[in-house]
Amino acid sequence: MMVKMPYQCFINGQFTDADDGKTYDTINPTDGSTICKVSYASLADVDKAVAAAKDAFENGRASSKGKLLRLQGLKGQEKELLLESGKICSYRRKPHSSGGAWQLLNHSPSAREPGNPIPQPLFPSVHQSSVGASQWPLTGQAQWESKGTRLADLLEENQEELATIEALDSGAVYTLALKTHIGMSVQTFRYFAGWCDKIQGSTIPINQARPNRNLTFTKKEPLGVCAIIIPWNYPLMMLAWKSAACLAAGNTLVLKPAQCIPVARQVVVMKIHKVSVPMEITVWLYLQFKTGSFIVEDNLNPENERPKARAAQCDVLRKAQHRSSGIVPKSGIAGQRLSEHPDIRKLGFTGSTPIGKQIMKSCAVSNLKKVSLELGGKSPLIIFNDCELDKAGMGAVFFNKGENCIAAGRLFVEESIHDEFVTRVVEEIKKMKIGDPLDRSTDHGPQNHKAHLEKLLQYCETGVKEGATLVYGGRQVQRPGFFMEPTVFTDVEDHMYLAKEESFGPIMVISKFQNGDIDGVLQRANNTEYGLASGVFTRDINKAMYVSEKLEAGTVFINTYNKTDVAAPFGGVKQSGFGKDLGEEALNEYLKTKTVTLEY
Repeated sequence: MMVKMPYQCFINGQFTDADDGKTYDTINPTDGSTICKVSYASLADVDKAVAAAKDAFENGRASSKGKLLRLQGLKGQEKELLLESGKICSYRRKPHSSGGAWQLLNHSPSAREPGNPIPQPLFPSVHQSSVGASQWPLTGQAQWESKGTRLADLLEENQEELATIEALDSGAVYTLALKTHIGMSVQTFRYFAGWCDKIQGSTIPINQARPNRNLTFTKKEPLGVCAIIIPWNYPLMMLAWKSAACLAAGNTLVLKPAQCIPVARQVVVMKIHKVSVPMEITVWLYLQFKTGSFIVEDNLNPENERPKARAAQCDVLRKAQHRSSGIVPKSGIAGQRLSEHPDIRKLGFTGSTPIGKQIMKSCAVSNLKKVSLELGGKSPLIIFNDCELDKAGMGAVFFNKGENCIAAGRLFVEESIHDEFVTRVVEEIKKMKIGDPLDRSTDHGPQNHKAHLEKLLQYCETGVKEGATLVYGGRQVQRPGFFMEPTVFTDVEDHMYLAKEESFGPIMVISKFQNGDIDGVLQRANNTEYGLASGVFTRDINKAMYVSEKLEAGTVFINTYNKTDVAAPFGGVKQSGFGKDLGEEALNEYLKTKTVTLEY
């Protein structure tokens, strides 16, 4: 499979190098090779991105390159107009069934500087819009309803390609990337597209100003320019979780992906281009590839039976229009600038608690921008002796190589089944196939990047030094790439580092609790500053409900784990953050309420 991608930044309607020309390598975690070179955003690039998004939100107009309209006649003939300052500067015609180039029939010489090329329309597939020159906030929700649905369809149509790229870029096993990374991204865009025409306020009865009367109602309005900073463990899914709600609410968007996984997100951005949102809503996207293409073996489609899909994926930018978002790759500086920027009204962040605290501080000091934070976790999982033992434990820890924000960071296993449980876990681990994530039979792929692998190895060394029992794993797999053995520790006491800190990797941390001591194990489970997720396995429904009420976490799983859904709100408490992704509650993170009172 060959996947072509733009190598320059895309800002406000044109491709351009990063302001200072810097690039960096993005690495394939399977073998440590370089996938491509990526533009390294500077502060100037961030400022340009925010300015473009602000202009799109406030004015709802095209960039300085002009406004493009595409008209289709009754006889299948298509016409295209490029307008600048309200005047036609070029006019081209093309037969509807023709695959040839557009032909320039007429243009206004005054629309360009002497000696410069004739202005060319930017995106030939843009259709005429009924929006006119109106502002995006007034029309964006209705527009995004159809465009968000179309985007979900495009992702679904190209899910095999996207899953392949996700595996290459992040190390996610292909089968998991297809079902979860891509599958839930599709569901998320489709779900929030359906909310666009259901965002509404309410009418409120108030005390009347007699002899006159009053009417009070509320309106839900978009915030403006929003920034989103997302992590590296679920590149596409995290993009969808946050951006779908943000755009459905009518905002414009600046997106900063994690530095180590830029590739897959850009393909989704290319699909967003193809959705053809009206040119009046100038959408700029900041893409960051330095190579034109890369090739991977396509084990699913060895005969290339989907050439049209691949051709479309490689040619999206030539045929696409844009949606109001910017993507700026760079760790540290770009994120800090976004949190401090006075023109950004909301920042959503998923990442570590220390960085979340810094972001919250910067947002407060700069302009009191609204913030939502999904931060670290140390999710407890309590396994009682009356549970279905075969269902408990494995997926809660080793799902997505343990690079999972809600992974069970500590297991509390009732004493009477502890040894049997550990034995079963080790037996299952030995059956797991560790290898190339593009191999459809692989169960466990590489960790996302080298620095993370080294951190996990140090985590295991610390556990051994403190006296925990290393039952299995704890080492790097002896092969190229960033592979780590699935690991099991037992005899973990409450004061140990392993009991307190998140590994964010394939490391199972097991502690015993006395038979029947429900309140005791709950006290230990809640003895953490984190509260993202939790779980309990038991056949006793009364026990399950009691435990779920007492666990201090934003999500509680009962006799299942990792079961998230686009309709169910997701977020943490305590130092795991605040605010929600997914569900109706996520929309409120990107809306403001205005109260209107009139007298008559």
